[in-house]
Amino acid sequence: MRLLTSSILIVPLFIVPLFISEGRAQPSLPAGFDLGGNSMRGGEIGESVTLQITPYNAGKKLFESELFSVYERINLLSSDHKTYGDPICAISKPGEQYEYYRTNMVVVMNLERDKPISRRLLWDEVRPVLSKLSLELCPQASGVNAHVFTKGWDVTGTGQVFMPEAIPLPRVKLRELTESDVATPYNFRNNRAVETINAIVSEGILSAYFAFPRGANHNCGNSGKTGQGCSFETFAPVYWGAPDRMLAFSLTGRSLSAGMASQREAMRRRRNQVLEEYEQRYTTFNGFEQGVAYRVVRDEKVRRRKESHAKAMEAYYKALSEAMDLIEKQGIGPSIFKRIAGSGGSSNRTLCSARANSLMDSCTEDFLFLVY
Repeated sequence: MRLLTSSILIVPLFIVPLFISEGRAQPSLPAGFDLGGNSMRGGEIGESVTLQITPYNAGKKLFESELFSVYERINLLSSDHKTYGDPICAISKPGEQYEYYRTNMVVVMNLERDKPISRRLLWDEVRPVLSKLSLELCPQASGVNAHVFTKGWDVTGTGQVFMPEAIPLPRVKLRELTESDVATPYNFRNNRAVETINAIVSEGILSAYFAFPRGANHNCGNSGKTGQGCSFETFAPVYWGAPDRMLAFSLTGRSLSAGMASQREAMRRRRNQVLEEYEQRYTTFNGFEQGVAYRVVRDEKVRRRKESHAKAMEAYYKALSEAMDLIEKQGIGPSIFKRIAGSGGSSNRTLCSARANSLMDSCTEDFLFLVY
């Protein structure tokens, strides 16, 4: 095992924005909703903020037992400028018809690297604790999302295993928020900061979302349906080590919303198959590590393939440009066409001449082979 070296601690500094500026009125929030002192991540317009990265992105401890501990999740930077509330009690679409509350927490399991964190363990042991904490800290929350780690271990974005409590973790400085940042629907600065944070501290082995029948827009029991995360049958963790990380979660949602019963049943069967495979491979820290390492290699292969495609297209367009230059100089005609895309033998091959037993010129053939 390789520990994280000091070189990775030198990271770019960013600035996370606060989306309430002096020139803007405070947003209209529901009566009795307290933003709190730790509510807005990023600071005012023109203000720089520094975030200290912590092991597991964990903040204040909320619960502890022999099996696991629960923490406030810090450095949870929203990509939505209109999301208000601190990490433990957030509100989306405040004052609108579909406003809803949610909580975000970190769960650190006191388990060995090779011990699985099963769905049943999460549902039977972790869910009741998170539900109780959520009720106390955010009474209107319709769900809680928990990022689950194994104590003492983590993996960087490059697949390097390290002990997060054994080394100092860096700070991320977020550049000043501007009015133009707030004007765009995309929070690019927060997204870049999150990418930096997750390059050092992962999002955990998995994320577990539990829904509650609370609040005005909860998803449990509406229209006679049982929503996702409301029961064990509709509980589908997101395994971050899996190659298709959202697959089980996505299939669960589609199995609830598909129009025909046969489609819903097909989705359920596929979802159960995926969950069984994922639980066998990705519920331990070792499985998570192996999954991340595989994905790093796979992504590098994809990058190299795209690079190869780009070079092939560049060569093709260069040949095309040369041919067009020749046409402009000499005019288009049978002789020029023959010179550029003729099908003569090896003794008089031209720039894009056809190969034996081929119906297309070699430039097009090479382009299609390399790119597709």
